[in-house]
Parts: sequence; C-alpha cells; structure tokens
Amino acid sequence: MQDILSTEKEFWLCFIDFLKRRSSTILSLRHNVHANWMAIALGSSDAKMNILLNSKNKTIKVQLRMNNDEDKHIFDSLYKNKVQIENIIDEQLEWRRLEGYKLSSVDLTLKADFTDKASWTNLFEWIRFHTEKFLKAFYPWNISM
Repeated sequence: MQDILSTEKEFWLCFIDFLKRRSSTILSLRHNVHANWMAIALGSSDAKMNILLNSKNKTIKVQLRMNNDEDKHIFDSLYKNKVQIENIIDEQLEWRRLEGYKLSSVDLTLKADFTDKASWTNLFEWIRFHTEKFLKAFYPWNISM
C-alpha cells in the first residue's frame, strides 16, 4: 500500500512539473496531491474537475463531478447537450446521473498502468489534452467555470 501511495505522490509531482514546463496550458491546479486524485480549478462550488488514478483497475479518469446536484439540474442541462459536448471532446463519455445521490459525474477513462514510469510522459500528455478538452467542452454550458 505504501508503495502505491508514494508512486501516486511522485506521479502527481512529476505531472505538476510537466504542466509548469508547458506555458500554454489552461489548467489551474486547485489542490496539492491527494493520493489518488488531483483537482483542477473551475471557479465553481457546483462542479469540480478531478483526475483520478486507480491502481487496482489500472485506469486514469478525467471527471467532471457535480456536487450538491440532488435535483440533477446541472447534470440534466449538460446531458441535453451530450452530442455537442462529446463532439468537442471527440470521445464517448460515461454519463453518471446517480439517482438518489447529491452527486453526478461525467467521466472519461483510460486503461493505463500509472505505476509504469516509462509511460508517464504519454499519460501526462493524455491527461493534459483531455482535461483541456473537458474545460472547452463544458465551458459553453456555464457551470460557473
């Protein structure tokens, strides 16, 4: 367990360094390292963008997470524009309404082993590219980004 935690921390620190070397990036990191996830600032308390690492499933996920969306107004508004959003991102997304919960999300998942350090540069580029696409795709529907 400790090995995974230290690998996650090293992954995020190297990712932050990767972003700093790319002055054109529009990403603004909200928090420091949180083990298996990192938040991207959106300027909203209604929605958050997260990047999640899953060592068990060997996946990396870019996620738009809507908190306090018990009545699902934010999710439903975005879902009405699903085709346009997915066209901008150029990927099929997982739309999770999560009935009975305050939370809902829109996810893009990559099968990848983030513990393989030789793949990090490619993974960092995938994360950067798709997170920026998320920002561009969801911004027109103004969830206070």
